[in-house]
Amino acid sequence: MTEQEKRIIKMNQEMQKTSLKEKYEKELVQEEINEKVKSGEVVFWDTALLMKEKLFGEHHMMMIPEGFRKLQLEFIKRKYPNENRPQLVYTDATTRINIAFSKTDHEASLSGFKTFFYNVLNTVRKAQPNVQMLTDVIKKVNQINLGYFDFVTPSFDGDVYNLMVIFLHKERVNFLTINCPSELSHVWQPLSYGMVETLQLNQGGRK
Repeated sequence: MTEQEKRIIKMNQEMQKTSLKEKYEKELVQEEINEKVKSGEVVFWDTALLMKEKLFGEHHMMMIPEGFRKLQLEFIKRKYPNENRPQLVYTDATTRINIAFSKTDHEASLSGFKTFFYNVLNTVRKAQPNVQMLTDVIKKVNQINLGYFDFVTPSFDGDVYNLMVIFLHKERVNFLTINCPSELSHVWQPLSYGMVETLQLNQGGRK
């Protein structure tokens, strides 16, 4: 296990302590976190979480925690048995926090993006009646038109926090999802928002 993987586990353990959660929840100012993610280092509970730019498909890059590793295809198939599984997944050492990417052939024009976005949101809501919807946003980030919504779903081993990001590339729809146990969302929700703010085109053709 790398030093960064240990730091992520330590941060999650500290975050679950109720007293610390209440104390630091007020200090998690989103704009500050966004800037820290972009700078490459975020500090929670005296734990420095280093961020590193990673490829998502051929055309996009985003900052994610340095300790996350790419799952091999055989593990992706095991973790996501549905045929519509993501093509790329980064996960932490516990595999409880995941960042997944899917490039699709679905077409959506810029003018029709808002309608498409809310159709997806409503599909999720109808498919999971017990879902708790939190936030939905449509915006432009680094010249990329995107929308995201987050929600909490019940699970047999505890509630799960999910952030779903939908964005276009050459009028093709891409999905990016980040999920973690709901008990860790006090940190991972604002951190996920901060990561989305770093999504950008792979201008240099990095591979």
